[in-house]
Amino acid sequence: MGKREERKHRRLLTVYGLLWLLIMVFIFIMSARDGDESTDISDGVLYLLFSWLIPLLPEGLAGLLIRKAAHMFEFCCLAVVSWLFAAELLEGRQARYHLALPASAAWSFLYACTDEWHQRFVPGRVGQFQDVLIDFFGSATGLLLAALLLWLRRRGQTAFSGGER
Repeated sequence: MGKREERKHRRLLTVYGLLWLLIMVFIFIMSARDGDESTDISDGVLYLLFSWLIPLLPEGLAGLLIRKAAHMFEFCCLAVVSWLFAAELLEGRQARYHLALPASAAWSFLYACTDEWHQRFVPGRVGQFQDVLIDFFGSATGLLLAALLLWLRRRGQTAFSGGER
């Protein structure tokens, strides 16, 4: 690996590593908010973005949906950044993205478990395994979309470059 590639590798490791930590800290901070504060934040986001939806749904359902969607989005971001970070740690390995995929899926699942466990100690919050599954569904969705985009990108490069990758 040349100096230019080594600098790029270190820069990507730093960026992905910091994003990875920031997302986990953000999830931890949001999970540390008590039940009333969490509901107020969800209701504020709901009203700001989806005020048109509130009258169409039964009372309370819109807030529940926005909270679950927010968790899915947080864990989608965590899984994708974990995948990029792990792949960069494996730099130089031919199948680094394939090797990093199960590791980032497992990490996301474990972090979802610890997040729900953490919520059991926060007043007005409960930790439930069904929420772990919702979080993991967000992670899996993010990883599937990222893998699809990588596959399409590589397929396009192969098709346009006229050679194997």
